[in-house]
Amino acid sequence: MLSTEVIERVLATAVRAPSVHNTQPWQVTVRGDAIEVRADPARALRHTDPQGREATISCGALVDHAVVAARREGLDAQVVLLPDGPEGRLARIVLSQGAAPSASELELSVAAVHRRTSRALLDDLAVDGAVAQSLQAVVADAQAHLVLLPASSAARGIVLREVERAERLASEDEVGTTEEAVWSGPSQGRDDGVPVADGWENRPARAARPGSRRLTDRYRGSPDAQEHGSADAQEHGAVLALLTTPSDTARDWLVAGRALSRMLLTASVHGLAASFATTVLENPTTRHEVVRSLGLVGAPQMLVQLGYGEPGPRSSRRPVTGMQRRTG
Repeated sequence: MLSTEVIERVLATAVRAPSVHNTQPWQVTVRGDAIEVRADPARALRHTDPQGREATISCGALVDHAVVAARREGLDAQVVLLPDGPEGRLARIVLSQGAAPSASELELSVAAVHRRTSRALLDDLAVDGAVAQSLQAVVADAQAHLVLLPASSAARGIVLREVERAERLASEDEVGTTEEAVWSGPSQGRDDGVPVADGWENRPARAARPGSRRLTDRYRGSPDAQEHGSADAQEHGAVLALLTTPSDTARDWLVAGRALSRMLLTASVHGLAASFATTVLENPTTRHEVVRSLGLVGAPQMLVQLGYGEPGPRSSRRPVTGMQRRTG
């Protein structure tokens, strides 16, 4: 049996995975040399994510981060996805002794510790085509698909218009803005970087998190950029990419999370920063319009901007001891 210290090191890296509004909506149970992953209902976004799609994607990202961390320790990690598992289990990761990690695996493990989401303006520098293709390849290896939206393309313009529409509608949704503000506002001295979520429906709305900006504003570079149309956003050199899965089941959401994690870590190794535009895919109307307008065969799961620039501040994470227990 592996030592408690080794498994806790794996989990300490796994919890660096990205999650919707930094909710960290996961629970883990250690059973011998296996790690079981569940969604944490206490950290659900009941208004914004009623089906749990984004929470499940977040849990999938945690699974992939755990695999990367295991390889750093010279461990193999066999993953079984259990979206309909008993007791709410989403995945099971079985660890065993393996070969020494390769140089590329060590690079990914370093990225898993230091990767951060950017909420600032990315530089208007073109991402090398070979790098973009490598991101498509790692997503394909994870059984998902990455649709690149080139500058000046009709597809990019369509998606950005829907992003603007979704963000405008979201700004008018008082319950949704309150929910986001409660989760992403000041942590009030908590050590997990997340405000107290209990009873969020009764708390007053707050401004958005410091440094957050709409995706279209980040492309254009000014807070009042909405006055200038979408041309500048289409011409920006950063990559705009849509991650899709064949279907839209809970299993697909887990696959999307694993693919997202591996894409972000690979991007970080290449010196790229990333930011998300989840609002357009949270709104059923704009999500459907993206599918219809682009003629997508699969289901869109995440919209990501990748480019060069300063990463965001390092956010706190839940202590490993506070989100897991070990049994037999």
